[in-house]
Amino acid sequence: MKQLPNDIQSEQCLLWCMLIDDSIINLVDIDIEDFYDSNNRLLYKAIKSLKKHRKTVDIVLLKEFLEIHNQLDKVWGIIHLAELTEIVPTTSNWKEYRDIIKQKADRRKIITYWKEIEEMWYREEQEMDNILNKVENISDYIFDLKPKENIWDTNSYVNAFEDLRDKVNARGWMLWIPTIFPAIDKLTKWQQEWKVTTLVAYSNVWKSKVSYSYVSNFLKQWKKVMYISLEVDKAMLFSNIIANYYNKNYYDVLEEDFYYEMQDFEKLEIYDNLYKLQDIKNVIRSRMPDIVFIDFIQNIQASGTETEKMTTIAQELQQLAILSWVSIFNLSQANNDSRFKNWTDIQPKWSGAIFASTDIMFALHRENWQLYYTISKNKYWPAHKKFLMMPNETYTNFTITEAEDSIWLTS
Repeated sequence: MKQLPNDIQSEQCLLWCMLIDDSIINLVDIDIEDFYDSNNRLLYKAIKSLKKHRKTVDIVLLKEFLEIHNQLDKVWGIIHLAELTEIVPTTSNWKEYRDIIKQKADRRKIITYWKEIEEMWYREEQEMDNILNKVENISDYIFDLKPKENIWDTNSYVNAFEDLRDKVNARGWMLWIPTIFPAIDKLTKWQQEWKVTTLVAYSNVWKSKVSYSYVSNFLKQWKKVMYISLEVDKAMLFSNIIANYYNKNYYDVLEEDFYYEMQDFEKLEIYDNLYKLQDIKNVIRSRMPDIVFIDFIQNIQASGTETEKMTTIAQELQQLAILSWVSIFNLSQANNDSRFKNWTDIQPKWSGAIFASTDIMFALHRENWQLYYTISKNKYWPAHKKFLMMPNETYTNFTITEAEDSIWLTS
């Protein structure tokens, strides 16, 4: 049977370096489990514990610490550490020892996970979804083992810039996509590209219909738009977008003689069968749209309590927007606790994570049966702004103007 990768001598040499120069201890950033030998694990844990209590650390104090905690009889390796004086006369190579230990530990982890997958394949009672999820999780973990680029490496950010420029030119991106609302664009234009926007409202306040106005506007700019609907089926959703695009009554587009150009919607993708967070992330990564609409975010499926679920969803969507270079527009139900408060207090359900992970948040609300559109959060301008929203007769299209009584409120 093959032995798992390890290098006991490097483990001992690193420990000895930490003992003869305790300033190294806080610089060593590997886990206890990265040590293969159980004695070396115990010694590493003891050395870290001593340093944590701001004590000077040497081999004498280490022995005393282990004796006080009834661990000395378990550690034969400390005798071998004392014998390393001639082998390791200086601490100059401690980073090399650390890297060797880490590489061996990573290899062991990969082997362990691979064996686990192999066993799952042969267990017939295991569902394929469970196996594939396990493989995906392990793949993500193994990818994380890859060494990260040095952030001070000039070539890394020069190359990243060139990559960005190539993608912008290839896809015809603009650093700012103007929306249907010019007055709002002036205040939010630097937050719309590769960022997260959230529109929050109570039920039946037409937040979905407002999103269709955005969709139509971006399609007319020839942007690639993805709409992930967690409430409305794709037929009804598409008919609403058509009505908005041509500024028609919703029922007019359902008439048999209504004609529409399919090429107007070549850049539109609609999904009404995606509910799991991972599935949503996968389709966004694979299709690479310019902007994604998710209606509505609380219906995404993820594990944990509602608060834990929304924290995971909000944080991962924000990260996805940045890493995948897409803009994400979430629709969110409002928290009922804010229903009778001032319009500046309208917040999403389980709003902590959504609010924190959103670059700009709009609130849609009524006052005296008038419809208002509000900037309720804006990272770059500490202010709130209220606009009057003017729908057409069938609420398939909207215009917006600054309300006469609108005010600035500094946060």
